[in-house]
Amino acid sequence: MTGLFCPPAASTCRASRLELQEPTLIYPGKQGNTCATAQRLTLTRGIRFKADRLRGTVLGIVPLTMSTRTIPALPLPYLMLTDVEARGVWARAEQIEGPAMLLGTADSCHPSADNDPRDRVNEADVVD
Repeated sequence: MTGLFCPPAASTCRASRLELQEPTLIYPGKQGNTCATAQRLTLTRGIRFKADRLRGTVLGIVPLTMSTRTIPALPLPYLMLTDVEARGVWARAEQIEGPAMLLGTADSCHPSADNDPRDRVNEADVVD
């Protein structure tokens, strides 16, 4: 993540770029959960986001748990979190890019060695 800033009186944070490696996004619904997975998602231009809880490691070393409400109101030019689990996330960006995204039921987004959903993506599944 680059250009992170969480203004003290605002309910959302801003960033200039947010890159997610191998994200799995779960959307709860009345008929069951829907999910999306991709190799990478990159959000740019006009990013606004909030999260009730972010848990991961800073630079792959230091464990960290926080919400966007607890991030100090100091601009951070660069922040790298690995092994992130997020809850209560809302995000908006003017541009989202990602190769070969798979949308499906929640059980189709948990890849195993023999069942990686990215192996099943074909041209009909790709949305530009």
